[in-house]
Amino acid sequence: MRLVAVTVAVLMFAGNTILAQDAKLEDASARELAKLNATMREVADLLAKQVAQGHLDLLLKRTQMANDQVERAEAQLRQAQDERASVEAERSRVQSQRDMAAQGKMPEAERDAILAGTDRELKRLAARQSTLEGQIAELQNRIAERQEEVRGWQALLDRRLSSQ
Repeated sequence: MRLVAVTVAVLMFAGNTILAQDAKLEDASARELAKLNATMREVADLLAKQVAQGHLDLLLKRTQMANDQVERAEAQLRQAQDERASVEAERSRVQSQRDMAAQGKMPEAERDAILAGTDRELKRLAARQSTLEGQIAELQNRIAERQEEVRGWQALLDRRLSSQ
């Protein structure tokens, strides 16, 4: 019986020792899991911030692209307006030539030839001016649309920035 008692005591001691070691392992594992959980939360927060920053970068680039489109359209508009002014000046010059030829004292055949040439030139210039007027109107509409688009992108960017 003594052998049984000693065996039971040894088994109990060994069991308690094993349980104590298991408890220590569980505590160590729990601490490691807590550290891992905290690290994963930090990684998730950093990734979320990176995604938000990426969205802001894309919005900023889109806003800049829309601004660039406005600038290009405005440059085209200035060019078309300059050409229109040049055509108007040329029309005025040709009209003056025509008026002078019509009033001038020269042979009728020469006057008719000059008048026919100036009439053709005036028609050509009028057609070019009409084309330019259409282009100018189209460019003005495009600029207005792009400016509205820029305002929309800027408003969205502002909302995103204020929500951070």
